[in-house]
Amino acid sequence: MLTYTFHLLQWGGLLLFLLISALPQTSQGQDMIPGPVVQCPGHLSDTPIKILGSPRLKSSVVTAQFIVDYTGFSPQAQAAFQHAVDIWATALVSTVPIEIVAVMSDTLDLGILGSAGPTSSVANFEEAPQRDVFYPSALANALAERDLQPGKADIQAVFNGRLGNWYFGLDGTAPVDSYDFVTLVLHELAHGLGFIGSARLVGEEASLGNERRRSLIYDRFIENENGTALSNLPSPSAQLRQALESNQLFFAGVWATQANRSVSPRIYAPSPFDGSSSYSHWDESTFLFNNTNSLMTPFIRTGETIHEIGDVTSGLMRDIGWSVNSGGQVILSNFRVQRTSINDVGIRWATVAEADNRGFVVQRAFSEDDFVDIAFIAGRETETSPQVYQFTDVFQLKPAWYRLMQVNQNQSFVFTESIFVPATTVTNPLISPNPSGNPNEWAFNLGSDSNPEEQVEIQVVDGLGKVLIRLTSTLSDAQQILKAQQPHWLPGLYILQVRTATKNFSRRFIIL
Repeated sequence: MLTYTFHLLQWGGLLLFLLISALPQTSQGQDMIPGPVVQCPGHLSDTPIKILGSPRLKSSVVTAQFIVDYTGFSPQAQAAFQHAVDIWATALVSTVPIEIVAVMSDTLDLGILGSAGPTSSVANFEEAPQRDVFYPSALANALAERDLQPGKADIQAVFNGRLGNWYFGLDGTAPVDSYDFVTLVLHELAHGLGFIGSARLVGEEASLGNERRRSLIYDRFIENENGTALSNLPSPSAQLRQALESNQLFFAGVWATQANRSVSPRIYAPSPFDGSSSYSHWDESTFLFNNTNSLMTPFIRTGETIHEIGDVTSGLMRDIGWSVNSGGQVILSNFRVQRTSINDVGIRWATVAEADNRGFVVQRAFSEDDFVDIAFIAGRETETSPQVYQFTDVFQLKPAWYRLMQVNQNQSFVFTESIFVPATTVTNPLISPNPSGNPNEWAFNLGSDSNPEEQVEIQVVDGLGKVLIRLTSTLSDAQQILKAQQPHWLPGLYILQVRTATKNFSRRFIIL
C-alpha cells in the first residue's frame, strides 16, 4: 500500500507545492512524501480584546503531549509558547507525542507575524479513515497510534524576531500597541494540526491537491454556496479559481456546523486570491474580532488576546479526524468501525484516561436512528494509561450504523458519533477487453457501484487448474494487484473468481 506526502514551500507570500510522489520515501514500511505553510499577517488596532480560556479548559486533563525544539527564543517567549501548547494539550487527544520545531527568525517581512504548517502530510497509511487523502503528520500519527515518521518533527512554526512589540505575558493583558504571542502561537499550531488546505494558483487557474488530485483532509470539507465540494471541481481550472475568489466558501463538517448554530462556517475567500491567507482561515467578516472563533481568522490585531480555541474550530478538528477532549470522566480516542473481512465488522476504540468507567455498550442500527444494544464491554473503572478495546460483529452482511454508549458507575452515559458501514456491493465483475493481447489496454473492473474499501477474496486459475493468485484485500487494492500481475501470465484461458460476503462470481478471460 502506498503512502503519499507533499511539501509546501513559502515564497513571496504564496504557497508553493513540491510534488515528490514520483519517488516514494520509505520509513518503517510506510511510503511517504512531504506538507503546507500558512502565513499570519498582523494588523494595528486601537481596540483591545480579551478572551481567556474557560475554567473547564483550565482544569482539563492533559490528553496530548507536545515536544518543542526551540531556536532563537528568549525565556519569556518560550514560556508564552509553552502556555499555548498547554491549551492545545488539553483540547486534542493523541497517544503519540506531537513534535514541533519552533524558530524565532529575523528573515520574515515586518508585516508577517509568523507562519506554520505540518512538516509532512500522509495518505493511505493502514488506519487512514479515507483512502487517497492526505492527513497532516500529527493527525496521521494520532489516527495510527504510532509515529509514522520516527525522528521527524510534525509541525514547523516560524515567528518574526524583528518585531519589537510582542507581548509575552500569560495573563491576557496585551497592550493595544502589542501583539499577544500566546494568541499567535495558538493560531499557528492550529494550522500545523490540520486547519490548512492545499489550494493554490497555477497561472490563471487554481489547483487543489497534487497532480493525482489527492488533497488534504481539510479540502474534502470545503463547499461552495451550492453545496458542491471543491474537491469535485476540475483541477487545475478557472472554475476552481472562481470558487476560491467567490467569498462563498464554507466548511461543511458536521461538528463545526453544529457548533456554529447549524450553519456551515464561512471560509475566508477574497478576490483576488491571497496565497498567504486565503482558504485556510475562517472568514474575517463572519467571525468578528470579539468572537472566540476569530482566533482562526487571517489577521491578528494588536491588543487582541484569545486564549481559547473556540467551539467551531474545535468542531473542525473533530471533523478532520481528531479525537477531542470533551472534559468528561472517560476520554475516548480513535473510535473506528470498518469491515475486517467479507463477513465481519470490526469495532475498535481507545481511551486516554478513565474515571469511574463502568463500560461501553456497542450499539447497531440498520436505519439511522433505530439503535439496539449488541454487546457490553467492561471498562477499567479508573485508569490513567491508554487502553484499547475491540469488538467484532460477526456475520454482519448488511449496511449499518454503529456507535458506543459509554456508561459511568453512577449510570450516567454519553454517546459517540455514529459511523456507517456499507454492505458488500460487488455487482458485475468485468474484464475488458476480453480476449486481449495488450496489457496496457486490459483492466479488471469489479463493479462500478462497488465500495473500494470492501473486503473481497480473489482467485485466478489458469487452464490447467493452477492457482496463480489467491488473496484477500480491499476491492481497490485487488484491482491494482490483478492489473499489475496480468503481464506476467502466458497466453491461454484463465478463470477469475471473486467472493464477497453475500455473492460469488466467476469470469473466464483469454490472454492472446
